[in-house]
Amino acid sequence: MKSPAATLNPIPQTPPPASTSIDCCPGTYRALSPFGLLLEANNSGSDIRELALTHLCQLIWKYRLIVLRGFSPLEQEALSDYCATWGEILSWNFGTVLNLVVHDNPENYLFTNGNVP
Repeated sequence: MKSPAATLNPIPQTPPPASTSIDCCPGTYRALSPFGLLLEANNSGSDIRELALTHLCQLIWKYRLIVLRGFSPLEQEALSDYCATWGEILSWNFGTVLNLVVHDNPENYLFTNGNVP
């Protein structure tokens, strides 16, 4: 089932115009290798929701991967709501966000502090 936000702001299926400026989102930029872009918040505690979604989409089309660092973490529901602005998100038996924490007696390796295969 599609979320209401998914129909409002779908990710464009075609790249944006080539004239997109890298300075469209405030922050510090660094190219990653072999591809990608690191965008660090200017101020610790910046809210990721203040970044223009259309500009982030343009950066993704250009760099293929955007790492966002230094932004305030969102609570589970706020994270799910933000992700829904990008498009349809899947809901699993645990919901839309899996909170990975170490358990004393885990049922699978995802909840241990050991290596994940």
